[in-house]
Amino acid sequence: MTTALNEDKSSALAAAAGSISAVLGVMTLSALGLGALLAASELAFTTVKVIGAVYLIWLGIKTFRGDAGGVDIKKAATVSGKSLRSPYARGFLVGSSNPKAILFFTAFFPQFLNPTEPFAPQYAILALTFVTFEFSVLAACASGVSAIAPVLRSSWHMR
Repeated sequence: MTTALNEDKSSALAAAAGSISAVLGVMTLSALGLGALLAASELAFTTVKVIGAVYLIWLGIKTFRGDAGGVDIKKAATVSGKSLRSPYARGFLVGSSNPKAILFFTAFFPQFLNPTEPFAPQYAILALTFVTFEFSVLAACASGVSAIAPVLRSSWHMR
């Protein structure tokens, strides 16, 4: 949402792609057993949770220090020639800084897996389905926020 407001739709989609990449990584780690490790080790879970919390607090402080609560009113609706790697990296960091996602996939996906069938194809179908829906929602949000961003950027609405 912040990327769609501060930058443009393509940057927001790049951030969404970063978040989706992180989710895929989290799903992979969960499938490889990291979820079980985090569930079994309170220290490991707390460490990952604290690292994620510190990053999110840093993002919050950075947002509050910006103009008008993080929205740069002076920026135009589009950012021409801007690299999409930065929004992608921000999306990836936000998506990967949530340790609860690993536990979610560890607890949620096995309910839909048949133990008598091969694991990898089933997990791939679940992952692809989840990623498709997740990206669809993020893309719809990016499009919607980008469409109303000029109105939200007006100084009257910001006040």
